[in-house]
Amino acid sequence: MQRRNAVRLPRKRALAAAVALVALGGLALAPAQPAASARPTIVVQEVDFHQSVPFLCGFPLERSVTGTEKTIQYSDGSYRVLALDLVDTWTSPLTGKSLSGRSVGMTTYEIADDGTVVQTIVGLSERFVVPGAGAIVLVAGRFVFTYNQNDPTVPRVQLQDAGPREGLRGLCPYLEP
Repeated sequence: MQRRNAVRLPRKRALAAAVALVALGGLALAPAQPAASARPTIVVQEVDFHQSVPFLCGFPLERSVTGTEKTIQYSDGSYRVLALDLVDTWTSPLTGKSLSGRSVGMTTYEIADDGTVVQTIVGLSERFVVPGAGAIVLVAGRFVFTYNQNDPTVPRVQLQDAGPREGLRGLCPYLEP
């Protein structure tokens, strides 16, 4: 039986057209693949940091920072460090006196390809309270610094300082021998 108005294609063209239709149909029916998301990497870690600080007050001090912090690393290389529960303790080995404070701030690091870092500290960074005397050291607010992590000869520069900021030297009278 012969069909009327049928278009006859050469055999090779007909085969190529059929393959193309099947391929296009397969693409239309194939489930869409989700785009690769750039999800941040999150790490919660224990902090147990200790250092000797011989020159802050003119007599030796020991510092320890313990607790938990969360680091969020983004695909562009920037990251945030959240102090979940950090306790900063300063001790005078000469007197045995110590003073502890909590840090509940957030520090953000934006790192450029050349190693330039913009560090932003927001929140309560340092707070030390002496019973009966109140807060003797308070560092809170928003502080922005820049430095180059690849070149230690480039000085750290403060770009913004907003909020109460009393230096750690406020610890000295309380801890002195």
